[in-house]
Amino acid sequence: MLKTKWGDKDVQEFVEILDKREEDRVQGKVAHLATKEDLTKEIANLRADLMKDNSTLRADLSKDINTLRTDLTYANSALRADMLNKISQASLAQLIAIVGTIVTIVLMLRK
Repeated sequence: MLKTKWGDKDVQEFVEILDKREEDRVQGKVAHLATKEDLTKEIANLRADLMKDNSTLRADLSKDINTLRTDLTYANSALRADMLNKISQASLAQLIAIVGTIVTIVLMLRK
């Protein structure tokens, strides 16, 4: 004898009760999708939801990519302008140094 929540049962009865409960559970899950039409309709609904989600994800991804492109373009332009400014400043400093050297040489030659 086996003590269970249903009372004293022998093992065979207990196994039969569990089998019956499992069968009822499986039947309950499958019952609402019993016909081929129901399954076809459910598949079509899932497919439509998937396509809608896919379109939304593609649109979001495209928007994000375009935003990143714009940001990179602005960053690239700013970096170029900054580099040109630094190059111009360096060139101007070099030019001033060269002119200063020439003036110093000319003044030394005059004396």
